Amino acid sequence: MPPAEQQAGFRTGVPGVYLLLLCDVCRDFGLRDADLLEGLGISRVVLCQPDSQVSMLTAYTAAQRAIRKLSDKGLGLAYARAFRATLMGPVGLLALSSPSVLAALDAVIRFTALRTPFMTATFEETEDRVGVHVHCDLPVSRGVIQFSMEAMLVGLANVLEQMCGKRIPGLRIYMACPEPAYFRRYMDDLPAPVIFDADSWSLEGDRDTFLGVPLLSNPSMEVYAREQCEQEFMQLYGSQSGIADRIRDHLVRCESGEPLPGLEQFADWLGVSARTLKRRLRSEGASFRELVDEELYSRARRLLSRNGLSIAAVGYQLGYHEAASFSRAFSRWAGVSPRDYRKKLEHAETLQGPADTL
Repeated sequence: MPPAEQQAGFRTGVPGVYLLLLCDVCRDFGLRDADLLEGLGISRVVLCQPDSQVSMLTAYTAAQRAIRKLSDKGLGLAYARAFRATLMGPVGLLALSSPSVLAALDAVIRFTALRTPFMTATFEETEDRVGVHVHCDLPVSRGVIQFSMEAMLVGLANVLEQMCGKRIPGLRIYMACPEPAYFRRYMDDLPAPVIFDADSWSLEGDRDTFLGVPLLSNPSMEVYAREQCEQEFMQLYGSQSGIADRIRDHLVRCESGEPLPGLEQFADWLGVSARTLKRRLRSEGASFRELVDEELYSRARRLLSRNGLSIAAVGYQLGYHEAASFSRAFSRWAGVSPRDYRKKLEHAETLQGPADTL
């Protein structure tokens, strides 16, 4: 299990049906439900309940047990082969009803990645190619990474095949690991060729092939499904860590000197509309402008503590091209001007004395 300080990404929930599917796949290999679920406080009855949710940590623990017992069986590939779009609930419905395979892929990546916070999926599109690159952001075991990547990438290719009723021409799955011994048992039944020893974990294909229309494409159903996805996201994630906290965390991680993302960018990242995001922030007693100002104020204080930077330079690094605009903003945040704030810092340092004399 990851160290305690790394477990923040495991606190969010995942649909119980995902763990239920793992139990069913393991049954085919001779493992009982109790082998995976013992001591976790859940049962098959609980997982079968509508809208069942389990913590990511619980799902991780069960998967780890399965991998230890079935490490040579190709559990990730077996899981991906059994996966169906209908298991994804509103996300699956959104994919099936999307106007194109490309739009469906984008929707699945946005909402699925939110359910697996330790997995980061980057969607890329060029004139000729479409790709999804997946990264694991926590120091989990190699076996867990390989299982997760097989399940996600092969499972995603499987869903795309189901949407179109046929294989996607030109689709390729890239695995950043050597070919495992069990792979040959599955290769003829996979939705796309797999290339091993790649530079990254990814799913890629020709852009033109992604412009096809899914068999069940329906504009009205797509609107309904997207609303359901947004509501599910807000209920699940807003009730646990809060949307405002997620945005704060993301703002803190943004590179210094780079412009902070805007409201539309965050809404796009979260997979919701800007209007929905504003409404959710209001329900938490926050606004997007306040969150951005909070981060800018924090950065401004750090930069003003550096005597080598002029006030104009500090403002410029924060995105203010005029010193006067930065001064007005800082005065609003701190109640004093940047110049007076710096004088207070210098006075405090004088009273405290050099650090090595304390």
